[in-house]
Amino acid sequence: RVALLVVLALVAAAAWVPAAHAVVLRLRGGTVDRAITVGRAVETVLMDGVSVTNGVAVVFDVPAMLLGALRIELRNCVCDGGAQIYVRGYSGEPARDRSLEVSVSGLSGSYCSLVFVHNLPAHTNVSVRDSTIVTPGPMRYSQLSGLADAVASPLVLYATSLLRTQLHVSNTVLRSSQVGGSAVYVGGDVELLSSAVVLDGVLLEASGGPTASAMRVASSSSFSLRSHSVFSVTNVSVVSSGGGLVLGERLALSDSVLRFVGVEGSAASLLVRCDGGTVAAGGWLELRDVWAGGDASSVASLSG
Repeated sequence: RVALLVVLALVAAAAWVPAAHAVVLRLRGGTVDRAITVGRAVETVLMDGVSVTNGVAVVFDVPAMLLGALRIELRNCVCDGGAQIYVRGYSGEPARDRSLEVSVSGLSGSYCSLVFVHNLPAHTNVSVRDSTIVTPGPMRYSQLSGLADAVASPLVLYATSLLRTQLHVSNTVLRSSQVGGSAVYVGGDVELLSSAVVLDGVLLEASGGPTASAMRVASSSSFSLRSHSVFSVTNVSVVSSGGGLVLGERLALSDSVLRFVGVEGSAASLLVRCDGGTVAAGGWLELRDVWAGGDASSVASLSG
């Protein structure tokens, strides 16, 4: 509790610090049980062994942070009670004079969602590793008006354009047991430009009935890979009571690669499914060593 009061005081104080002076926020231990936004004048954030609970939102407001090289690190934190952790970018074109590094390791999320929303700075590097993030019930995404409470996902990419960005999730369990939930949710139109999103050594589990899915791109959302981008799912296990990896109806590939290698598991329907989109010049779809187990599972269906 003392640590929480300290960090709240620092966040409040940062709002009065001239933008030219960098603030470094370090929080070790303690509990965050009220919503906070970290932004103005902050350059570096380190949360080590912190518990985020009570359904609150912790928002890292990148546009409000200091210009230059920014770093956000969450180490061995606990996230429960329906709490959400947001890395919020720009609603318009991101600034070109800053870079961002986000590191999440050892996160134990028993009722939690990690959300990347809006446009992140170019040259962003995100690493999520050695973590378990679970959404056992509905999530109230307080920062996302376009998401209904019924959508419950441990990892969300929403309305974001990634430019020369790397997002790497490894050695991590992503699990949703809410009805209609998904382990990974992509919505609000997501675009990769000279960027890579990699899921490697990950367990994707969705047990919320026939409408659940291991990964879902919303049917109303575009999902575009352009200019030598890569979306790679490798060495991944899928366990789903509904769909597997559902790529939506508006997939667009141009000079980019969509890769599924070493994927195995079971789903009530298809392991990999795409219901529409376009593959332009230089676009590649790679499926290799993809195995579907269980009587109801098939490997892939690509249409449109």
